[in-house]
Amino acid sequence: MADAKTLNVNGTNYSIIDQTARNSATLASTNAEYDRQEFNGIYAGRNLNSLFSGQSDLYAYLGGLCDSGFGNLRIGDYFTVPVESNNLTARIAGMDTYLNAMDTQLTQHHLVCLFDPIAITDTDWQTTDGQYLYWGDTESNQGTAEEKHPYLNSNLHKWETEWLFPKLPQALRNRIIDRRCLLEERYSASGNVEESTGWSWANLGKVWSLNEMEVYGAPVWGTHGYSVGESCQLPIFRQTKDRVKVRVPWWLRSVVGGSASDVCCCASGGNANGTSPRNTWVRPRPGFLLS
Repeated sequence: MADAKTLNVNGTNYSIIDQTARNSATLASTNAEYDRQEFNGIYAGRNLNSLFSGQSDLYAYLGGLCDSGFGNLRIGDYFTVPVESNNLTARIAGMDTYLNAMDTQLTQHHLVCLFDPIAITDTDWQTTDGQYLYWGDTESNQGTAEEKHPYLNSNLHKWETEWLFPKLPQALRNRIIDRRCLLEERYSASGNVEESTGWSWANLGKVWSLNEMEVYGAPVWGTHGYSVGESCQLPIFRQTKDRVKVRVPWWLRSVVGGSASDVCCCASGGNANGTSPRNTWVRPRPGFLLS
């Protein structure tokens, strides 16, 4: 099919196309296709490193989009983050999910970003089966008198705060804000207990793991009530298949109800599961707030 762009009159070429209109029509067509994919649950996300390749600081650019209505960003879009010799994939899991919430009002517009399950390459943190991470140091899901929140006592959170966060690019760390949540407690001075005993507001810090509510939209194996807190299901997890980026189990911050030892994880098939905190075949999948 002919694509006439110019008209020659007496030896002079005149443009007969409106390139701006063509570009607008192409963009509208592309967005309509993305809308169709999202509606049908088949949107695979766009590589933001490529889409915004002209930006010298991608993280600052994304933070700026948070303050201007998020631009054309979509749930499921992703970017890679260099950590040592690896590129970790982080996906947009929510937008302004916690805005104006929490005990201390969160007023910053933000993206909820979630890493794909991370293979543990540092031998100091690996389990006996290699590139996996222990949830805890012992076969226990209890808090302590000093720290009643089991998750904040965990090896999982220690790895997130002491190993992962310091190794993120400084430009990204500059854009990450703290996350507070209503976090379950599990502690009794009289001995181990099998259900969470309360909740209280706590600071998860800069990098943290999800609870069951954020993944499944409901408590499954955790203590009903206390394990849920203020959370909601993140938009990225509307379908079971979206929990499976690679077929590997990944840790949650929730602990199992009816057990004095087990903790929650997402199984390799996407289903909710509970297991020992010393399981040697589970990886972390932490998130963060970018603003």
